[in-house]
Amino acid sequence: MSLDTLIGNVSKKLIINEEDSFNLIKKITEICNKDMFTFSSLENEGFKRGDILNILEIFKETGCLTQQYQCLCKDNDELEIYDSLQETCEFCGQVVKNTFVHDITDIYYLQDDIIKLVKEKENLILQMHLGDGFITLFEELKGKIHNVIPFLGAGTSIPLGLDSWGQLLADMKDSIFSSEDKRMFDKYIDKGDYLKALTFLKNHSLILSEDKAIKERIIKRIEAKYNKNIEDDLHNIKDIINLNSDFYITTNYDLALTDFKTGDNYPYTFRQIDDLQDLLNSGKQIILHLHGHIKDKDSMIVTQENYNEIYDKTAIKTFLSGIMGSKHLLFIGFSFNDDYFKNIFENVFKDIGGDNYIILPDLHMEEAQDLIKMGLRPISIKVGDSKNKEEKARNYVKSIKVVLNNLIN
Repeated sequence: MSLDTLIGNVSKKLIINEEDSFNLIKKITEICNKDMFTFSSLENEGFKRGDILNILEIFKETGCLTQQYQCLCKDNDELEIYDSLQETCEFCGQVVKNTFVHDITDIYYLQDDIIKLVKEKENLILQMHLGDGFITLFEELKGKIHNVIPFLGAGTSIPLGLDSWGQLLADMKDSIFSSEDKRMFDKYIDKGDYLKALTFLKNHSLILSEDKAIKERIIKRIEAKYNKNIEDDLHNIKDIINLNSDFYITTNYDLALTDFKTGDNYPYTFRQIDDLQDLLNSGKQIILHLHGHIKDKDSMIVTQENYNEIYDKTAIKTFLSGIMGSKHLLFIGFSFNDDYFKNIFENVFKDIGGDNYIILPDLHMEEAQDLIKMGLRPISIKVGDSKNKEEKARNYVKSIKVVLNNLIN
């Protein structure tokens, strides 16, 4: 039995690429594993009827599938399983295929070999995308995945057409007129001290000298660039939602999480902490926009003063300490080189304690050790140093996708 042959045959029959073919086969093994399944089992999982017929045919041809027949004898209301329709029903003596006296359901079992081969290939793919030497931390995180709170940074929204923090701020530099002020503004951006950059902008710009004007500029930019119709394989929002956490935190102003999440998807802010505690006690999934969002302009934190106002209060720290308990944060889409992230982590989460994780690209072991000393357990992904920004962005999304999907499977 060749997995490559199976992948190739499914790819040709369904007219899909081989990566999608493998993912489809993997999904079937995850659904069915060693259990009995039926045509309806796959249909209930969202597979199209025509695809199911083709898949079952290919699986049988390649020896990946055992087929049997579940027979309900109408005369005796008894159920039995047979290897062939030509066998005799042990209850009424009629041939099994006689549908006048029997209700027949085709049932299937996957061969153990194909389940093993899919798992082996899945592990090889993980090794291609997970940094060398980080498998132990990955397995550690996987063992805690049901107690993980995803914490999203700007990097998760960039694939949806949005700016990085640096790009968002650079778009506002035209409101500063002094060359010396522009150079200082750039220094804050390069350092990753984005809130100080915004405060500096407010103090040295005529048209963006008020919080309201800065917020409106940001909102306008996000609404103009945000693309929620992008294909699933080009972003990670759905992968993060599939972690099925009961709590999500983000510092992003956009509403990607609520746009892609089904069910209760109201975007809460820090101003609704009292309501959040009650909702958490009720078992609802919560999305918390720690720095506000574009549909609630007043909630948006855009300057150092705004930042200090929220984090100097004990309410937010008390609330977050309360929800953490035995939970673990998983930071995705942040750069630990940015002062912006360091300030958030050190001011709020470092004192909470516990094992918190961060996914970062192409970490050196020395960088990883520094992160561990600071209270973060790193998971490095392989992105590469391609000079092609689009290729590098695709590699980043792909590696995160592989890692997240392997955490839950």
